[in-house]
Amino acid sequence: MTLPITALVAVTCGIMLLATSIDVVIQRERSHALFGDAGNDRLRRAIRANANLAEHAPVPIILIGLLEFAGADPFGLSTIAALFVSGRAANLVGLYRSRADGKPPVGRVIGIFATWAAVLALCLWLGWMVVLPML
Repeated sequence: MTLPITALVAVTCGIMLLATSIDVVIQRERSHALFGDAGNDRLRRAIRANANLAEHAPVPIILIGLLEFAGADPFGLSTIAALFVSGRAANLVGLYRSRADGKPPVGRVIGIFATWAAVLALCLWLGWMVVLPML
């Protein structure tokens, strides 16, 4: 059984992770920082963008895969998966931006809420579809 929705999400997140990893290396070279961020704001943002994606992508990808394997509605799953990927992309853009007033950039706020909404929906759906029937 192939899992095309899961594969698309995983590939998309993998490409975003690779891009942010490359940016971290580039920023490290420019600031001559082997470890930490050397006080360089651009490097700090690149590190956080990469780490944030690495922290938030694995579990939703697993949830999408479990739902797809269990036969979840492809349209509904694709919609939630698109919300998740869009949220991650918006969060990446937001992490690279700063505001003079110190508030989080709009992309970051949208990204956080889109990610949370997608993860909550995936958890509830998987619980309803797979876990609850076992109880």
